[in-house]
Amino acid sequence: MEFSGEYANFNNSEINRTMKNYRVNKTTANNPHNNHEVHNDSCSFYNLIVSYEYLGSYTNCQDAITEAIKRGYSKIDGCIECCDECHKA
Repeated sequence: MEFSGEYANFNNSEINRTMKNYRVNKTTANNPHNNHEVHNDSCSFYNLIVSYEYLGSYTNCQDAITEAIKRGYSKIDGCIECCDECHKA
């Protein structure tokens, strides 16, 4: 498979290493701002989330948050631990 643009110099294995799985917490319990938080699979909280929706594999948290918004999550934030570049509150 050939890539163009941003990924032109990557091969499949390099791209797979940069992608992470993301999920959104369906509940806002224990969240002081009542946000649904997005976590990636490198997060220590990732496997502790009981009520979640899997968002997919992405190279960054912003794409995962965009997907969560498309799915109807309006009050959303990135986890401070694993998605700090997307964490607002």
